Amino acid sequence: MKRVDRECHKAGDVGALSLGGSEELPACRPRGFWASRGHRCLVLWLGSPAGPGQRGNVRSGAPCKRWAGGGKIMAKGGPGRMSELLSPKVDFVFKRVFGSEENKDVLVAFLNAVLKPAPGKEITQIEIVSPYTDKEAPSDRLSVLDIRARTAGGTLINIEIQLISRFDMEKRTLYCWSKQYSGQLAEGQGCRQLKKTVAINITDFACLPGERYHYIFHLREDREPDLILSDDLEIHFLELPKLEMGAYSLEDRLAKWLLFIRGVGKERWEELASGEPALRKAMTTLEFLSEDREARMLYEMRQKALRDQISMVEGAREQGEELGKMAVARNMLAMGLDMGLIAQATGFAREKLEELRNQME
Repeated sequence: MKRVDRECHKAGDVGALSLGGSEELPACRPRGFWASRGHRCLVLWLGSPAGPGQRGNVRSGAPCKRWAGGGKIMAKGGPGRMSELLSPKVDFVFKRVFGSEENKDVLVAFLNAVLKPAPGKEITQIEIVSPYTDKEAPSDRLSVLDIRARTAGGTLINIEIQLISRFDMEKRTLYCWSKQYSGQLAEGQGCRQLKKTVAINITDFACLPGERYHYIFHLREDREPDLILSDDLEIHFLELPKLEMGAYSLEDRLAKWLLFIRGVGKERWEELASGEPALRKAMTTLEFLSEDREARMLYEMRQKALRDQISMVEGAREQGEELGKMAVARNMLAMGLDMGLIAQATGFAREKLEELRNQME
């Protein structure tokens, strides 16, 4: 393994690499960069004396340097086929793609698609208040990997993606919004210092009636909808199940972003990314993230935590339904109703109902 001392800092850079002596690799073309640990050179294709276009991946732990050995880029886990793409819907992956310092332009483009500011009022700069760090615990089922950001004008934005219906999304959203809004003030500061706060909820379930996938809420007067009490509150719901591939216009930038987040197949990526360089960068980031063994391990830990949470919710629901049916059966038995009718109403076998009646006597 020989170190190649030529640095690269951006995707699309093209150059020749020397392995020492007169042996030279014709060219290498990095197609992207690592989005969460500084500028790491991610190289997919490397020409070699054995023939141009030999496939390879970046070597583990090689920030801003190309590594070559035997005319190949050495992969972190060795050579192999492209791994299955990680799901952008999982909050751990979502935050790696949208919430890293290196992908601020991706977050800015996404927010402009969601908020649809007036011409000339687009977001151009943003500070990520809670950037992704390796210290976050994707295996912790109680953790919420949200993205908190602040625009140049001071507006606070919180983005959260939810895969599991909690049946309290509306109240939970208001609570989280209020905590972020009131949390702006230090002791002794007046309310005039408060800045607009925007909550963006991306859900993998339908939580609001209606067929639209995007809902926006403000504080308005009932009889005069144009009269807004304050512009400080703005809440968005983006419901992924209500968005179908093909049922959108190519002019709908937000639909294209959400289809990517939902996990549309790679065969449609080129169509979605047309004219959207930031979306293309998000796709590239996801590709490289999917190839990283450590990231996949953390992803699977997060998936397990989410599956455990789903099982707990479903178990509690089933237990509640069982207790509810037991109460109905007891009431019907106390009324002296026909055993067959009770069995039909509750789904309990006659033997279980007989046992229940004996307990009541």
